[in-house]
Amino acid sequence: MSKPHTNTLPMKIVKELTKGLDISDSMYNDAETKYFAVAKYLGESSNPLLRDAIIYPQGSMKLGTVVKPHKKEEFDLDLVIHLPNVNSSYNSDLIHKLIGDRLKEKKSPYKD
Repeated sequence: MSKPHTNTLPMKIVKELTKGLDISDSMYNDAETKYFAVAKYLGESSNPLLRDAIIYPQGSMKLGTVVKPHKKEEFDLDLVIHLPNVNSSYNSDLIHKLIGDRLKEKKSPYKD
């Protein structure tokens, strides 16, 4: 089986044309900083179910295939929240409410 020729002129042209489609490193880092901050805030809750919350990307962000939005600074980001203290005996509506209530607390930076 032969390796694809990545240094051929057509491949170099494709790489150059598609380079501008990817989000910048600063956009990626900004998104990562923000979702880590939300996880930290949730994890600092007095509610033991939210403790040790972990948020990580899925979809295009995880795969590294996010396409930079045309004429915008925002982009779609799919995230997963893992709550290690929650098991299947808990109702998803309850978990949704706990997360929402925590994010809407008076002292929350995410209440708006």
